[in-house]
Order: sequence, then C-alpha cells, then structure tokens
Amino acid sequence: MSAGAWRYSRPRVGAESTDRLRRRAATEAIHELGHTFGLRHCSRPSCVMWFSNTLAETDRKDVSPCAEHARELARALDAG
Repeated sequence: MSAGAWRYSRPRVGAESTDRLRRRAATEAIHELGHTFGLRHCSRPSCVMWFSNTLAETDRKDVSPCAEHARELARALDAG
C-alpha cells in the first residue's frame, strides 16, 4: 500500500448535527421528566410524551406536550 492510499478520516460534526443532537437530547429529557410528574405515553406522534422507537420518531416529536398532557402537568405542578 502506498503512502496516501489509506488515511484516517474523522467524521465531521457540523452545526446541523450538533443542533439535531441537542434537540433530541432535550426532547428525551423532557419526556423522561414528564414521567417523573406522572405523565404516561401519548397516542399523538407530535407530543413529547409519545413513545418513540427510532431517531426518526424522536425527530418527529415536539419538545412540548400536547394540550391534554400540558393540563395533566399543570395539575401535577399545582398539587405539589
């Protein structure tokens, strides 16, 4: 093998990838915090409390709850 025929290349993490990672982390952290306040999984794919099996499903979710889960969260916070 000649010099230069093989080289190590490090994957580049661009701003878009970093933003996507941060959004995914925030979405899943908010989802798990919802469970600590007694929220269950939602049937609405856009709700943060929707159970996602793939990154594509996580990307589809919003970072906030649907109206129903927002009301449940408000009641849980008022009760505390």
